[in-house]
Amino acid sequence: MNQIVKNVEYIIEKYGDKISSDKHLLLSYWKLVDKVEMNKENFNTASFIQKASSPEAILNAKRLLEVIEKE
Repeated sequence: MNQIVKNVEYIIEKYGDKISSDKHLLLSYWKLVDKVEMNKENFNTASFIQKASSPEAILNAKRLLEVIEKE
C-alpha cells in the first residue's frame, strides 16, 4: 500500500466521525499530513503550493479503501 493510502486510512480511523465530506478529508490530510499552514479561515498559498498532495490522489485512496472494505 502506498503512503497516501496509509495516511488516508489513519485519518479515517482516527477522525472518521468528524470527517463528513471529501472536502473535510482533503483539508484534514493537508493539515495533518502535508503540514500546510492553515487556520479555520485561511491557508497559506505558498505553503499549499509547496506541500499539498494532489486532491485526486487523496480521494482515490479513499475510494480504494472503500473497495477493499467491501471485499
